[in-house]
Amino acid sequence: MMKNRLFILIIFFQIVIVIALSTKIYFQRKNILGISINPISINSITLINTNKLKYFYEPKANSVGLIKEKWLKHEVKNHINSDTLNERSEYSIKKAEGVFRIITLGDSFTYGENVATEDNWTELLEDTLNRNNICKNIKKYEVINLGMKGYDTQYEVERYRIRGIKYNPDLVIWLFTDYERILERMMPIIKMNDTVENKQLEDQGLFFNNWKIAREEMLKKIRPSGLINYQSEQILKLDMYFKGTLIYITFPDKPEYMQILKEISTKRPSSFFMKLNINLTDENITLPDHHLNETGNSLVMRNILMYINKNNIIRCE
Repeated sequence: MMKNRLFILIIFFQIVIVIALSTKIYFQRKNILGISINPISINSITLINTNKLKYFYEPKANSVGLIKEKWLKHEVKNHINSDTLNERSEYSIKKAEGVFRIITLGDSFTYGENVATEDNWTELLEDTLNRNNICKNIKKYEVINLGMKGYDTQYEVERYRIRGIKYNPDLVIWLFTDYERILERMMPIIKMNDTVENKQLEDQGLFFNNWKIAREEMLKKIRPSGLINYQSEQILKLDMYFKGTLIYITFPDKPEYMQILKEISTKRPSSFFMKLNINLTDENITLPDHHLNETGNSLVMRNILMYINKNNIIRCE
């Protein structure tokens, strides 16, 4: 009898260990270097071979993405408008009189990964500005979200060139989260390692392992200083298409980007550098994949709004 109890106890602990390890592996696959890059389903994007980038991609226009991750509290919807933007509505190309127009650039943290379109910080900023408008010369605020998951700095600039220029913004807000990403170098490796196993992982909502392989291979071939210089060059290229007021933003755990953005903002006219007062390890504001939840998006919005007001970036006549 004692042996049977001991045997059952051993089996029980083995099951607990297997479950714990499986859970750990699950989230490790979804996370790279502290920043999650969820698999990008080929069914939800359009590949565009631009005259500058061979592997550039965008969301499919006029589509609705339904996210059903098991670790989310509820299903979330992303509404993609006719201009491939994660937006609730359409925006006219011609800016109406009295409209103050803002464009936001960035990756999944700007796009609003794993939260409903209406809950990402860009939509919240638009709603709050319009609800609390004190400027008599401004009738309406528009915040147009050009963020896209997986993007690097070069792709964010290209996104502005293709989609942003025509909107003639008064202000650009550019959020940076990951400098260790050069997609034009990574995409061939991603496609080469696009195996059946990776497809199975994607179907399960797990981390797409070939992205991790591609990042590791890229980092073997470029020195840290070379990577920093490359990103600096790409950031400066936005000036070819936009010379107006620009806010560079990053998180406090990104010292490399902080240094780059501080230096650029001091040299570029009408530029500001902002460090978000947000801890990405805080489970109260992040999802299990380390992206911002609804509370985190609201906190980012409030941080940005306070900075805009404090520095009188939107000027009332």
